[in-house]
Amino acid sequence: MRPAISLTLFFLPLVSALTFTNITPAIPTSGGSITFSWTEDPGDAATVTFQLQNPPVLLNAIAIANNIQTASGQLTLTLPTVKAT
Repeated sequence: MRPAISLTLFFLPLVSALTFTNITPAIPTSGGSITFSWTEDPGDAATVTFQLQNPPVLLNAIAIANNIQTASGQLTLTLPTVKAT
């Protein structure tokens, strides 16, 4: 699987009821940005953490965004530029 396609599979919030409504672009690119949008449910935590996870390649989760206000409803990240091999 190409890393650009699999990126969206590894962003996991640490709450159970947060519902993603949109992830754009659907296929993120090196050096581009990605925006996650969600709706919150009553009882959700006030903040969330987004992590990269890919067992067994990454043995530990890597937090990429901490203390994101759940009520904000979205997060935009700028992705690093990665040279093609």
